Amino acid sequence: MHTILSIGKSILFLLSLLLAEIFVGYILPEPLSYIHVGSIAITLYILLKERGRIVWYIFIFSFLQELLFPSDIYGAMLLAGTLSALTAYWIHKFFLTNKSMLTGILLGVITIFSYRIWWFLYQIVVFIVSDTMTKMPQWSFYILSMEVIVSEIAIILLLLIFQKKKDIV
Repeated sequence: MHTILSIGKSILFLLSLLLAEIFVGYILPEPLSYIHVGSIAITLYILLKERGRIVWYIFIFSFLQELLFPSDIYGAMLLAGTLSALTAYWIHKFFLTNKSMLTGILLGVITIFSYRIWWFLYQIVVFIVSDTMTKMPQWSFYILSMEVIVSEIAIILLLLIFQKKKDIV
């Protein structure tokens, strides 16, 4: 019975992430549509639960994202999402070991930057290796800065809400 409840909670968590991604991407207005749902989920899960299971959750979430919202090159979101979750988990496990608000902010920034770096590197490799005429991936400082600013505000607000439930100071 415990296994069925655990699987049910995992499916519910993934569906809520997908619904949040759809809500943020298609319903919210311009500045708020840059919220990076995956990075917020990674940061909050690592700070609240401290389990490496988030890497698998983000792997499945990114795979479902690739199916529902196709990108230019298949696998860019999958690789970048999974590796950014792994990067954030390792950084929290070995370097940022406390549960402070500053750790949450820094972990959120690291997660978004690592996501964008892995995404860009994957697209560069595909551009170099591919024999088809694909376009060189573009890097937008505006999009990156908006993702960081809006996502960090959301992380701070959510950490303040969960602060009363957990021992995050």
